[in-house]
Amino acid sequence: MKYIVNSVVALLLTVTTTFADAATDPKSMLQEVANNITNYLSENKDKVANDQSIALNLVKNELVPFIDQEALGRRVLAREWNNATADQQKIFVEKFVDLVIDTYAKGLAQYDGQTFEFEDTEYNKAKDAARVKSQMKQQKGEPVKIDYYLKKPKGMDEWRVVDVRIEGISMATSYRNQFAQQIKQEGLDSVIKKLANNEIELK
Repeated sequence: MKYIVNSVVALLLTVTTTFADAATDPKSMLQEVANNITNYLSENKDKVANDQSIALNLVKNELVPFIDQEALGRRVLAREWNNATADQQKIFVEKFVDLVIDTYAKGLAQYDGQTFEFEDTEYNKAKDAARVKSQMKQQKGEPVKIDYYLKKPKGMDEWRVVDVRIEGISMATSYRNQFAQQIKQEGLDSVIKKLANNEIELK
């Protein structure tokens, strides 16, 4: 289930920049993206399930070009980022992004007709940050609550998703906590080596 949620969320994060402009309401933007993604998965379910390369290419083509990879590495490493060398920072970002791609690609094969419903956008006073609450409806089981947090970066007039909370749990914080614990126990070099050897899974 987590793979399914994370995969669809990841793709939502990906293509928001395509539709994002000053006049676009975040709710409408997310709904349009969700419809496009779920339609694609529904029409190509067997292909995605039987050929992992399709899912991998989908994530690489749709997700990676829209990720600020260094900023992602900074968020995940948090305080450890400033303690890392330039080479450690570069390798960690590269290998972590590879792990994200692999994790989300695996989840696409588990898509089974989930749909998304979005509530009206909630803006802050300055209108430069927003939250959109949603639910992922399933064929079986209770709906999953997913909240999207968006901002307009300084100097830009586009909405960008900066975090997603699934049932109240922040994805960014979860990854940061996971790696902080591993780095504390083993050191950054050891964690980077395990990333390179595909010995770490995102929780």
